[in-house]
Amino acid sequence: GVRCQAGGADGGYKPPAGDYFPTSASGAFPDSWVSPEALWDYAEDAEKDAKRDVDERFSADFGARNQEWRKKVLSQEPELFDAIGKGQAPKYLWIGCCDSRVAPETMVSAKPGEIFVHRNIANMVVSTDTNLRAALKFAVEYL
Repeated sequence: GVRCQAGGADGGYKPPAGDYFPTSASGAFPDSWVSPEALWDYAEDAEKDAKRDVDERFSADFGARNQEWRKKVLSQEPELFDAIGKGQAPKYLWIGCCDSRVAPETMVSAKPGEIFVHRNIANMVVSTDTNLRAALKFAVEYL
């Protein structure tokens, strides 16, 4: 997250020690005034966005992000999608937490298809969890 606080020598902002999540009450935002034109533009954009349903907003956002990711991957590894389209044979099964802050593949710099991932709350391995059992069975018997 953003880390900043009031109190720099020049009256500006300086990063605090430790974890800090700014709020307007903490004085973390230097100026709450914006020009009326900017506020009007913001309100108009918000109104346009509110008229689209949640599925349209999701499709627009994730569709654009997916296209950017695809372009990046194709520029770096043009053969990747053809290779992973032929099947998967990952070396590892990763049972990890479904925390959204970091993906397992990111933590170990894995490429698509290198890790078979099962995510749940707190990386739990419980014998009654049918989703975990299915992922484990598939990984052991087919991968």
